[in-house]
Amino acid sequence: MAPGSQVVLRPWHLHRHMWLWDNPDGFDPERWQNENGKYCQRAAFIPFSAGPRVCTGAGFAMLEGVLLLARFCAAYEFTPIAEAGAATFGTSDGALSQWYLAETATARRLI
Repeated sequence: MAPGSQVVLRPWHLHRHMWLWDNPDGFDPERWQNENGKYCQRAAFIPFSAGPRVCTGAGFAMLEGVLLLARFCAAYEFTPIAEAGAATFGTSDGALSQWYLAETATARRLI
């Protein structure tokens, strides 16, 4: 590669590369639990890009996700699936969070 060449990295391909992920096209929230997943969480998963040209909407998108979840929780009452139990996931800061699969979502009466 010649000096000054432009290199283009497409996050879609990076996020689905078979050399980095065990099941690149599958939905697998537990992929973050093994050593490879912990490494790739910072080095190979860049939904908003990285470096000096990071997406200017990244902060907004993260805030919007929290607000959307809060709106869903305010508008609906979720009933967990009893036999599924909770799935525990680790986060990048070492905290654990538990997620439950919802069997039903009942609309709440908003005043």
